[in-house]
Amino acid sequence: DGIARGVGEATSGTSMGTVGWGPWTLAWYFHERDLASPAAPFGTVFGSPDNQLQDRRAFTELRLDTALSDKVGVAARIALDHSYYNGVYPYDLDNEDVYAESFHDWALSAEARFAIEASDVVDVLAGVLVDAGFDNRMQGQSRGDDELTLDTAHPIMKVAAYSTLAWQLDPALV
Repeated sequence: DGIARGVGEATSGTSMGTVGWGPWTLAWYFHERDLASPAAPFGTVFGSPDNQLQDRRAFTELRLDTALSDKVGVAARIALDHSYYNGVYPYDLDNEDVYAESFHDWALSAEARFAIEASDVVDVLAGVLVDAGFDNRMQGQSRGDDELTLDTAHPIMKVAAYSTLAWQLDPALV
């Protein structure tokens, strides 16, 4: 009759906040969601209570914002990020054709940025950023199979240096 009964429940929870002391700030965020999907994602069985999704996202960051002198400021941060996903997808309940996949990721970031007032009309911003995804894995497997049909990991490393130069024209020239 096109009506999914006894499915569609969802629970979730979130915590986030910041705490500061002097030039230091600690920030965090955590969110988790569990869902028994009433729909039929990816061509799965409509209304099946086996359609389960779970995802989670979290980070913690410590920041420092301070002045080194009248003309130089520094902002630095280090952060830890986490992502997680797990999905169970029933394709044919009569044959117990159920596929499960999961993904998790941990990454560490660090950044330092300097703001320099070089003169009355010139400002310089320069910094460096490093991102390292050190533990990420995606896996998939059909229920009853001994072997994974999907098993991949992609550790990453990104490094970026940047700078900007801002100047103000003499008002007499404009």
